[in-house]
Amino acid sequence: MRVLADETRDGTRVIAENSSFIAFAPSFARFPFETQIYARRHLPGLVQLTAGETCDLAAMIRTMRRKYDGLFGFPYL
Repeated sequence: MRVLADETRDGTRVIAENSSFIAFAPSFARFPFETQIYARRHLPGLVQLTAGETCDLAAMIRTMRRKYDGLFGFPYL
């Protein structure tokens, strides 16, 4: 959770966020265009997601896919 706290406090690498998740380019990125999606609350696994969080995760993945598509000018596979 420290990474999430650091990234939200800094805010310069935040790409997208919703009520349950935040996507950012980590300061420790190893690859060009690397992004990570973190849950705002600690979860031991995906099965602990609520129905609302599941929808928020799907929306975040869709948002990131569209951003990559726009960045590269074609659907990113």
